[in-house]
Amino acid sequence: MRQVLIVENLKKTRRWLAEFVQAVFPDCEIHEAVSLRSGTALMLARDHGMALISLGRPDGSGLDVLRLMRQRNPETDVSQKR
Repeated sequence: MRQVLIVENLKKTRRWLAEFVQAVFPDCEIHEAVSLRSGTALMLARDHGMALISLGRPDGSGLDVLRLMRQRNPETDVSQKR
């Protein structure tokens, strides 16, 4: 099963992304976070095969999570939404 991480503070956007991912990958497990702190914690707890992370975050830069994710697992697909 593929695990997907979504980090987005806007609930409506986060739900839309989760629904889209679920439609494309019906057997995936989706982990959602509203902040960089919770997104980082989820990322460190599991190996995600894909991540959708908002870069312009109220609590910092989503690039920090992307960099850490790439260091942990260079094969992770990372999509950037601005």
